[in-house]
Amino acid sequence: MACCNVCVPAQMREHEVVKTMANRKSVIFGKKFRELRKLRKVTVKELAEYFNCSTSLIYNIEKGINDPQTGFIIRASEYFEVSTDYLLKDKETKILVDKEDELQLVKAYRALPQGLRDSHLRLMSDTATNVSPRRL
Repeated sequence: MACCNVCVPAQMREHEVVKTMANRKSVIFGKKFRELRKLRKVTVKELAEYFNCSTSLIYNIEKGINDPQTGFIIRASEYFEVSTDYLLKDKETKILVDKEDELQLVKAYRALPQGLRDSHLRLMSDTATNVSPRRL
């Protein structure tokens, strides 16, 4: 056993750094996974059924104890309609929708064909620009 970090072989120190980074990713994923579950008002049991796993696995993923496999991460991004980048990265790359009407608006927008998306987005932008907050 080594007496200090200087005595620990460099390869072992690198392994610990990689392990710590992987654990941090698990914690980030778990935190965001839980936030999205609560935002969508989905139970752990419902998610366990969707992912075909135990409720304890869902709890452990939310706590950052278990590392989600690649397939799980992809399915989670599809289920919650967010990017895998959002789920895995520490920085905020997505604005969370916290109201049901906003969620419905996002879903309706995503259901539109691309040409209609552009025109609806322009209409909303023009309306937001031309309407004063007092008139809302």
